[in-house]
Amino acid sequence: MQKEEPIKALKPKAKWIITYSILPIALIILSFYQTQNTSKTLTSIGLYAFTILSILGLVELLNEKVTFYPSRIVIWKTFEKMEIGIDEIREVYWQKGCQCVLIKNDGEKISIPNPGTTNQGITNSIKAWMKTAQPGIAHNVGKRSPLS
Repeated sequence: MQKEEPIKALKPKAKWIITYSILPIALIILSFYQTQNTSKTLTSIGLYAFTILSILGLVELLNEKVTFYPSRIVIWKTFEKMEIGIDEIREVYWQKGCQCVLIKNDGEKISIPNPGTTNQGITNSIKAWMKTAQPGIAHNVGKRSPLS
């Protein structure tokens, strides 16, 4: 069996990875400095908690990716991998302030992660991929959903 090569992959941009990497380091330094100068206060405990949350945000950012193959789309969320065939997709849409949503033929709604691009950009990438992979077939891809 021949291995399929990806057409395109949407990954986090380097600026977000650097930003989310520097923030926990700065918070750790600030936390240690805070605890050396004073006793453990709510401020230092809050800094430790915010540091842990920042590290979890970095882990989430590094694990989000959307990859397009000729016959399927592979979506990596934090600890989940989904493969969806192009024939299973009924609709893709986005709304201002909300994530991109993919609706399968059976009605299941899947939220597409935002790996460093806009929701409109993800929708447009999926639209272009579907037109390229299946030319001549009209797909219901748009900004607003007729189902909502």
